[in-house]
Amino acid sequence: MKLIQQTVGMISTNCYFIQDETSGQAAIVDPGGVSQLVDKAVSETGRQNVRYILLTHGHFDHIAAVKHYQQLTQAQVVIQKQDVPMLADESINLGGVYFPGGMEPLQADIVLQDGEELALGNSKIKLLHTPGHTAGSSCYLIGDSLFTGDTLMHQSVGRTDFPTGNYQQLKSSLQRLNDLEGNYTVYPGHGPATTLAFERANNPFLGKNYYDDIY
Repeated sequence: MKLIQQTVGMISTNCYFIQDETSGQAAIVDPGGVSQLVDKAVSETGRQNVRYILLTHGHFDHIAAVKHYQQLTQAQVVIQKQDVPMLADESINLGGVYFPGGMEPLQADIVLQDGEELALGNSKIKLLHTPGHTAGSSCYLIGDSLFTGDTLMHQSVGRTDFPTGNYQQLKSSLQRLNDLEGNYTVYPGHGPATTLAFERANNPFLGKNYYDDIY
């Protein structure tokens, strides 16, 4: 799988362009702002080959450039069912905090539930529902890569004090990631890439005793 990453937007969100190199089919993950690198990759790949815009959750800093990439590629917007309302409501996607009235309502084209898969050429995209940061927060598992949004980051995790956040759910979601068999390269919503093995060993939030001690 080919991968391009660029940090975008006012909160330094990671936007990813991924491509199944055998078929040439591609997807964009969490376009929180317009990325020159992603625009170039779309042009080189062919707009018709960009199949999906994959959203790990519905916060404004992960969806702000969805409309741009819809118009550029006609790709289908994918999100977990419980975060669908966030796409059209700036009071819960937090867009209203930063630029009231500036978030154009969006619609999902494909709504997934836990464990459902999409084909990207010869690759499979599997959604893992990992609520906590938001009710619909999810990770996308593609081969040995795990796109975790704001659920799991390098030695950190997403906060739970925003609308639909829930620390008990986040605790369970982190335990689920911790229990995945094997190792994966983790591509988070913010900060550097890491590995699941490294986070198991070094991320205090992945240890179940952390939340037990605090809460």
